[in-house]
Amino acid sequence: MKSKLVIIVFAIGVVLATAVSVYMSRTIAPVQKTVTAVPAPDGRYKAVVVSLSQGGSAPFCYDTVSIYLAMYPNDFAESEQGYQVYWSPCATPANPADTPAVKWSANNEAQITYTQGPAPADPRKLRKRVVDASRFVKVTYVERK
Repeated sequence: MKSKLVIIVFAIGVVLATAVSVYMSRTIAPVQKTVTAVPAPDGRYKAVVVSLSQGGSAPFCYDTVSIYLAMYPNDFAESEQGYQVYWSPCATPANPADTPAVKWSANNEAQITYTQGPAPADPRKLRKRVVDASRFVKVTYVERK
């Protein structure tokens, strides 16, 4: 008798979990992600621009730029935040024209053109480093008007 009760409770739990999962997938807006890699002229380093945004009831948007060796995959920029030279929230809804643009002026000099977004809730999270993690690449910034 107890085993039938356990099976029934388990089946009800599976049905409820499935219903909640379907409801969440239908009501929550998906996260939009764009990843763009810009290699240095000599191909040793690359700058990877990652933009994440989501609409819906709790919209968010932020842009990052990471600089690291070109031999690493582009998704390395998402998992290793120590290589980020730029991080900032962007305006919602996200506008692709406001995404940071990277231009290499030399093998070890990158220029990031960005659009100033809204002030973040925690200003300590803003990041504008003038050198990358290897201390080889110098970074300059230009704000779009």
